Amino acid sequence: KREQVEILLSSAKILIHNYKFELARSMLDEAYEIAHNYQLNKHIANIYLSRASIFVEEEEYNKAIEQAKLAFDISKKTVDKSLVLNSMNRIGQYFELIDSVENAKEYFTELIKLCEKSNDHLNQKGRTFHQLGNLFFKLKNIEKAEYYYKEAESLFKNLNDEYLLFTTYKYLMELYNTEKDINRSIEISKYALELYLDMELHPDNYKIFDHIGLLCRLQGDNKTAIVYAKRYKVENDRYRKVQREELVKLQNESFLLDSIIERYHANRVAYNRSFSLENWH
Repeated sequence: KREQVEILLSSAKILIHNYKFELARSMLDEAYEIAHNYQLNKHIANIYLSRASIFVEEEEYNKAIEQAKLAFDISKKTVDKSLVLNSMNRIGQYFELIDSVENAKEYFTELIKLCEKSNDHLNQKGRTFHQLGNLFFKLKNIEKAEYYYKEAESLFKNLNDEYLLFTTYKYLMELYNTEKDINRSIEISKYALELYLDMELHPDNYKIFDHIGLLCRLQGDNKTAIVYAKRYKVENDRYRKVQREELVKLQNESFLLDSIIERYHANRVAYNRSFSLENWH
């Protein structure tokens, strides 16, 4: 039964990724019924979180919060601390989406306290520091935003997590730009550039070249600005090529999606037929 629930859950996640919400809900409902009957609390929590993901996609944020809270409540009955922390983090994120800042801060802060009690899950702690930085940045509380970004930076350095460190540097650059502190922004950009080659090719990442070019222009260094503008164009061309290749992969994924849907309906027909025969006997 555990394996059956896991198959339904993983299939539902693929459907959610492809915006097939109605069928995903059916699979999650079926998974929930089995998980509930066999008291598979960890799986039930993940079902709630998957339902929350659907509500977020549909911009039903209050319903997403309700599902994430249910996940949090039941995750506390498991021995999976990662699941507890993930549920708390999701609640904080969803509160942030509806601009409920105090509630978001409450969950993020409690999450950090939980991590500090046993000094583990440092990656999650660093992510939450970063999210608190984002929260205060939105509130234009630059001092607190910088504090939390710096806390995240310190943790990610110790963990040697280059991706999250790079992400934190990007936000620090933006923060210093807001303050018109060009020198500190350029200083941070140098650290980010050292990490760039290991990053995913994505506009959010390679826009750093456009950003540094702008800083160079503000300093009157047009020659260096042109160098970074050209680098941005090279990366953008690379990205467009990768996107074309991804289209082919998506076509293959659509075959997998069709297979999942077909297998699900076939299993439902077989189950209904079996149930009818049992009642007939």
